[in-house]
Amino acid sequence: MTLKQQRIVASLDVGSNKIVCLIGYINAMGKVFIKGIGHQQSRGIQNGRITNKKEAEKSIISTISLAEKIAGYSIQSITINISTSEVSSSTINTNLQLNGKEVKNTNITAILKDIRDILKKEGKEIIHLMPLQYALDNNIVESPYGMEAENLRITFHLLSTTKNNLVKIKDCMKTMMVNINNYVSNGYATSLSVLEETEKELGVMILDIGYNSTNISIVYNNKYVYEGNISIAGDNITKDISTILKTTYLTAEKIKVMNTNFTISKKDEDELIKINIDTDEDFMASQNKISLINNIAKARIEEIVELALAKIKEKQLQNVPKYIVITGGTALIPGIDMFISSIAGLEARVGYNDNFNIQDRKMAVELKSPIYSVSMGILRFIQNKYKDGGTDSEDNSIFLNFLKKILT
Repeated sequence: MTLKQQRIVASLDVGSNKIVCLIGYINAMGKVFIKGIGHQQSRGIQNGRITNKKEAEKSIISTISLAEKIAGYSIQSITINISTSEVSSSTINTNLQLNGKEVKNTNITAILKDIRDILKKEGKEIIHLMPLQYALDNNIVESPYGMEAENLRITFHLLSTTKNNLVKIKDCMKTMMVNINNYVSNGYATSLSVLEETEKELGVMILDIGYNSTNISIVYNNKYVYEGNISIAGDNITKDISTILKTTYLTAEKIKVMNTNFTISKKDEDELIKINIDTDEDFMASQNKISLINNIAKARIEEIVELALAKIKEKQLQNVPKYIVITGGTALIPGIDMFISSIAGLEARVGYNDNFNIQDRKMAVELKSPIYSVSMGILRFIQNKYKDGGTDSEDNSIFLNFLKKILT
């Protein structure tokens, strides 16, 4: 099959610590095959926001170029993430008087247009608009299309961002001559890559513990109902180690990666930390026990879990999750799932990216990691749009595809 018979797809995960680009194709059966990966350290980006355009452009160009080289072909368009810290999550209710008439396409289109117009006046743009519930004359229905009623009420989950934020991203991408097809929020992308069907049905909270923030997502009854963010993550653990052991940040990061392990025995925790001793600072740090590093990490992770639970309680979602799925770099700490389960009183596991077609064995092992949950989820988003007959173009990605889904 030639590339003309296939559809080249690409995802870009722009994070505060790393940038990841994945390139592949969708075959005639709608399956995604990943062919290339590029990742570089982020520069000019803080908390998911572009703070230095030139530095950000260099990082993104380098990442995309590397992925193109490995994949063996160039891209003309890409789907990019929007950091949860830049996303506003809200539930909105809309009402439309039908006066006994049946629900038609024009009714739904009018509702969507009204929502978009209101947001534009506030300087905001829709990222995702997801129907949570339909009611005709206060009677809940699965789909309102073709049914007669006096009143139609639709409850949506709205994820939006500021227009200024999108302008910065677009300006940054112009230099690369690559079009942006769609935007996907971090949390929604992660939910597409790591969740199991039972979790989505019964209720699950995703904790994406990244570099300097933790994303919180809730999926319940197969609906994406909430996305939020707290400003504590893996970076705070490193800073704590640096402060307590009086080391540089880089040394503290090495110590964290090499020694944090919640599965080891009490006896092994009494061993001195492992570190390559090159300086006096390294030697002084090496005189501390592994138990100290574990206790530092546990304290911060416990704080993250407590803040996440408090946040969903504030949104009256505290009784929703039956499971917790952990992703992000901090999810790689051995035993973190058991530790979080003991704190939250919920079943917890680490989220891995499965069910993707990756021919290169080394690449397949790497991309399964929870570190790549956002970039892999973006590819799943593209795949879902392709299966739904979406055009994958920015202008109608939100409204036309959404319209098609809720009316069928």
